[in-house]
Amino acid sequence: MSFLRFYDGAKPGKKGKLTDDKKKEKAKEYESRRVERSFQSKWKNERDWLEYDEETKTMFCTCCRANSQFRSVSVKGNTFVEGSCNFRHSAIVDHEKSTPHEKALRMSKTTPLTPSELKTTEAGNALKMLQAAERNKLCYLFRNVHAIAKNNRPISDYKWLCELDIAKQIEIGSTYINDHAAVNFIHHIAKVELSHTEKQCKAVPFLSFLMDGTTDISGSEQETLYLRYSKTGNVTERFLNTSSPKSTTSADLYDHVIDVLKQTNIDKGNLKLTPALKDKTKFVFLLIFI
Repeated sequence: MSFLRFYDGAKPGKKGKLTDDKKKEKAKEYESRRVERSFQSKWKNERDWLEYDEETKTMFCTCCRANSQFRSVSVKGNTFVEGSCNFRHSAIVDHEKSTPHEKALRMSKTTPLTPSELKTTEAGNALKMLQAAERNKLCYLFRNVHAIAKNNRPISDYKWLCELDIAKQIEIGSTYINDHAAVNFIHHIAKVELSHTEKQCKAVPFLSFLMDGTTDISGSEQETLYLRYSKTGNVTERFLNTSSPKSTTSADLYDHVIDVLKQTNIDKGNLKLTPALKDKTKFVFLLIFI
C-alpha cells in the first residue's frame, strides 16, 4: 500500500544553488573528462560546401567564403568565412540554417550573366539610360569649356555659359559648374589632343616643326611648337607645346626642342637627325621621321 498522497498547495522542492567554488570544481571535472573534439569527415556527407583545412585546423564554408565580398554574407559572427575551430555538430547545423549561409547558397546557384546578356536585362537597360544621360551632361560641359579655350576667353566665362544652358532648359546638372571643373576639363581635352597628335606623328613618313617665340608680361620667353606633316596628300599643322627655354640662343633652343620631343612619346631612336640639326649653332632645324 502506497502512502504517497497529493495535497493541494504542495510545491516541488527547490534545487539548491551551487557556490562559485562548486562551479569551478564542476568545470574542472568536465574539462578533465572531456574528449578533445576534432573534425569528422562524415560531416561532409550531403554538405558539399563544408571543407576542412589541415594546416590551420579549421573548417569553413566554401559558399560563404566565395561570396564574402557581400555584407549580407560576411556578417559579424559568421566564423565559417575565415574558419571555425568549434568542432561541434550543432555548430555546423546552426550555420547551415543561418540566413547568411542561405543567401550565399542562392548566390552560388545563380548563373552569372555575360556582359552582352546583362545589357538586355531591365537593370542593364536602366543603367545604360543613366549612363547616356550622364554622358550627355558632360558633353555639354566639355563643349562649353572647349569653346572658351579655343577662343581665348577667361575661365570665368564658363560659369555664366553653363547658366545660359540651364536657362535654355538644357540638363547639365549642378556638380561641375565651377572654375575648378573647367580647368580639369581643359586638362583632359589637352591630353586627348596630345595623344591624337602623337598617333598621327607615328603614322606619317616624315614631319617637320615650326617654332614661334613670344615674350609674356613678366618678360619670360615662351616658345610655341607646331608640328607639320602630310598624310594622304593633305598638309596638317598641329599645336604641340608652349614652354620656356633657358635662353634664346641656338644651343638652348636646340636642347629645348629635344626635351619637348622626349616628353611627347616620340621615340628618339626612330628620329634621323640631319647635319643641320646635329649642329647646335645652326638656327634651322629639320626632323625626318623614318
